[in-house]
Amino acid sequence: VATAPAAPHPLPGVHPAMPTEGQMVIANRLRDGLTVFRAADGGWAEAIGDGALAATTADAAALLAAAEAGARANLVV
Repeated sequence: VATAPAAPHPLPGVHPAMPTEGQMVIANRLRDGLTVFRAADGGWAEAIGDGALAATTADAAALLAAAEAGARANLVV
């Protein structure tokens, strides 16, 4: 059985299989102003696909709480 190719993702450069539901922590890095995404490893990623995706409200709250340390350290806003 043949399957149709995946429709392109509405955001340029985002893989079509990337989830479209959930929450991410997005910030601006103070060093250079770039938009960065909180990664699952606790760092900050420049690519949206490398950002941690929280599936539940509790996961999102935990991700945000961990990311706030970056703001307190003047790494991101």
